[in-house]
Amino acid sequence: MLNKKSDVLKALETVEGVKDVFFYYPNSFARLPCVSYYEINNSPYKRADDGEYLTEINYQIDIWCEKSAEASEIAEDVDAAMSLAGFTREFSRDVYNESAPAHKTMRYQIIGG
Repeated sequence: MLNKKSDVLKALETVEGVKDVFFYYPNSFARLPCVSYYEINNSPYKRADDGEYLTEINYQIDIWCEKSAEASEIAEDVDAAMSLAGFTREFSRDVYNESAPAHKTMRYQIIGG
């Protein structure tokens, strides 16, 4: 089993303009923009000799901002930081919610050993 949480956190902390990075879900929306992240999958990708030698890991990254356009701009920087950390973007979409801050969600994958 491979653990990449510290790599994801380091990558997200480099994104310019982001005021806070939270694990799983923001405990406050007082300081926007902010980003949250969590692991959604960690499973064997390849096995040999009775052991796992490659692991597939997927993370969800959520961007929270005052305006949707700002979330899209930050998403570009998140994507660049996650790419530098070795992750591949699998999914990105805006999430509509009338009563909450603008929200964009992204999912990333890495396969490593």
